[in-house]
Amino acid sequence: MKEIIRQILKEERSLKSKLTSMVKQYGLKKTSQLIGIDVKSINRIAFNGNPNDYIKIFDDLEMVPSEVKPEWILFRRKPGKNLMVYDTVSNILYVDWDEIWNILSRVYKLDWQKQSVVGDFFISKTGIKARFVDNFKEKTFQYPSMATVK
Repeated sequence: MKEIIRQILKEERSLKSKLTSMVKQYGLKKTSQLIGIDVKSINRIAFNGNPNDYIKIFDDLEMVPSEVKPEWILFRRKPGKNLMVYDTVSNILYVDWDEIWNILSRVYKLDWQKQSVVGDFFISKTGIKARFVDNFKEKTFQYPSMATVK
């Protein structure tokens, strides 16, 4: 019986690890579409239903200065896919709507609390306390698309 329980726990950890890797690579919504499991179930399995566990998948983002705007610091996994852009002059952090704000709002039902989750993450990564744009989706039209900023 103990061996069966160990095997089940091992498989559960393996599934959690695989789902987490897929979400990092493809995003939560795309992973859901690829494997045919709803977003809430992936969240429950991979991130224990916890927004702080979800935000940790962004711990390994590369921080690079923008080639176009030297006052911007880009946070990304690969060139062309920026998940956050920090404007050092205005002290504003622009956060990807689809992969971060929308997930925190829709999956975790966070509203104003989401800023503290992202803020705590950003402070732990950079030591900087930045301001956020309230309605990021509309504000992004004033700037180049996050994916195209170099």
